[in-house]
Amino acid sequence: MAKSRKDSRGYVLRTGESQRKDGRYSYSYTDLDKNRRTVYAKTLVELRAKERKIIRDKEDGLNPQLADRMTLNELYDRFIEQKYDLKPSTKVNYLYMYNHFVRPTFGKRLIGKIKYSDVKKFYYRIILDEEMKANTLDSIHTQLHPAFQMAVRDGLLRQNPTDGLMAEIKKSHIWEDNPRHALTIPQQKAFMDYLKAHREYQGWVPIITVLLGTGMRIGECIGLRWDDLDFEKRIISVNHTFIYRPDENRKSVKHISTPKTISGRRTIPMIDEVFNAFLDEYEIQKCIGFSSEEIDGYSNFVFVTATGTVYLPNAVNRAIERARVAYNKEEIEKAFDTQRGHIDQLPPMYSALKVNGKRMCDLVRSGRADEINLKTRPVYIKELNILSIRDNKIMFYVKCSKGTYVRSICYDVGKVLGCGGHMSFLLRTSSGKFNLENGITLEELKEYNDNNTLDKYLYDIDYVLTNFNKIKIHENAEKYYINGGIIDERRFIEKDFNENDEFVRVYSSKEFIGIGKIIRKNNTISVKSDKLFIV
Repeated sequence: MAKSRKDSRGYVLRTGESQRKDGRYSYSYTDLDKNRRTVYAKTLVELRAKERKIIRDKEDGLNPQLADRMTLNELYDRFIEQKYDLKPSTKVNYLYMYNHFVRPTFGKRLIGKIKYSDVKKFYYRIILDEEMKANTLDSIHTQLHPAFQMAVRDGLLRQNPTDGLMAEIKKSHIWEDNPRHALTIPQQKAFMDYLKAHREYQGWVPIITVLLGTGMRIGECIGLRWDDLDFEKRIISVNHTFIYRPDENRKSVKHISTPKTISGRRTIPMIDEVFNAFLDEYEIQKCIGFSSEEIDGYSNFVFVTATGTVYLPNAVNRAIERARVAYNKEEIEKAFDTQRGHIDQLPPMYSALKVNGKRMCDLVRSGRADEINLKTRPVYIKELNILSIRDNKIMFYVKCSKGTYVRSICYDVGKVLGCGGHMSFLLRTSSGKFNLENGITLEELKEYNDNNTLDKYLYDIDYVLTNFNKIKIHENAEKYYINGGIIDERRFIEKDFNENDEFVRVYSSKEFIGIGKIIRKNNTISVKSDKLFIV
């Protein structure tokens, strides 16, 4: 009977196991390709865990050695080469997506080293860094998942590292796409009227009318031929689509693609607007000539450029986007016009204005909003200029009178536009004599105070209030005024104010006293103290 081998701790070593002089353990075995291989471990427990995996892989017919040598790019190339059922146009699109997003980076990874968390991290990276849309990521996953599944079936991998991943990602907030809203009938009419009224967009009216009136995809609309139109029955036959995508050499090529299934073929009835749009386009082409371009055996296209070539999808999309931006800008300008000059403004409920001695914001938060009876207040918007329009955000500059609520301007503009509006950002650039240029930070304020240099940055109170006009009262009226008395115009020595002024600076013969409130009653003018600034 052979004597059992033991390690330095007295544990019996199994067949193929050994312990080296440095204390490390090794296990030697023959792989499926009849090659001798050895794995190493620091402890016997670790070594036997590796053994169990090796034995299990051999029993299941797996070849992890090949997986540790094969990159994802090599696996994908094998996968896509065997996709004989793919339409040429679909295959071109698949290759473009993979080559652009996967091959240069993640595709270089060894498939045997790729885990679920690795793929998840890669998906989130291209969503965040590449700002990829949800359907684009779905297209990539549609390729990677079956490629890894092929590796599982070929015995290269035990599990597909992409299983269940898209279901998890789709549950996260990052998958949320901005909802799309269909144009209402009035919105469609307003937009089309705008196109017809502006020469720049008149040439796009027929194709946009067809897109709106049929719900066709842009490729289907562009690919329409005159042969697909039955004017007697007023029916459109949709049986193919136009695509313009990069080929294997990344050169964009025009193609005609037919539906994958019978359900992809359909007929669409022509409403009057669509019928007339086709007739208008037909009359135009009778003058300028019909298209002679042929794409994959298809010709006689409906919507073509001045040179007779088929419109590219991007060209149509750009034209629609230009028209949309121009239309929205014009409508926004009209809405802002309603907020310029002297207007009656309704203050927001969440404001500090008081109702029966209680602030409105406090009443609303305590559930007592029904006690509030909002009333408009006259305000003056001296300047209101749009600085930028980006997506659904508008940045504007406003110069306004005291008591104006910028929040209300945003709300009222949104109400005019019919989409609603709220304020998300406010920067006060000036107030009276104060502005951003002569302002100092809190850190600077502390520094100047510590250095005893703060006096350099202080202003006289009457200078700060020079946005108010002024009056000068008689010396013998000063004490009476300070004590709260009302001084009539006869006691004014000097006066410099306008009929619309509500407040003025008040001076005695010697010094600045404070801010007074103008009182107009029975064709007489008087002033009462509002704020005192005397020692």
